[in-house]
Amino acid sequence: MPRAPRDGQVAKESVMSTRTTEAGGAGVVTDPGGDAVAAALLALLVGAMIGGRLAGRMGTGASHRWTGAAFGIEALLLVAAMGVSIGHQDGVRIPVATVYVVIGSTGVAMGVRNATVRSSACQT
Repeated sequence: MPRAPRDGQVAKESVMSTRTTEAGGAGVVTDPGGDAVAAALLALLVGAMIGGRLAGRMGTGASHRWTGAAFGIEALLLVAAMGVSIGHQDGVRIPVATVYVVIGSTGVAMGVRNATVRSSACQT
């Protein structure tokens, strides 16, 4: 059985590449590592797919309706990420779930923005 980390030590997870420690039974992040990058890219792709679907469905109407809806979705996702991260200070360990919620909602918001910009680009 592995020993619990001492003050300031970081335990290495065997499943994830993130460095975490146990605090009251909940994992906390000290360095997100490669899993966070993969989660961000996946969230970006999911957001682009959602934005593309919305552009296809709403693209036949007025362009301001589509862009307003897309930027509204983006704003809601970014406010949600902000709400989850409020109360955490620099240098304090953050729960793993919080980090991935912020990464996921921000990534989806950026994917929706990407699809919106691409669909509203001028045709040459």
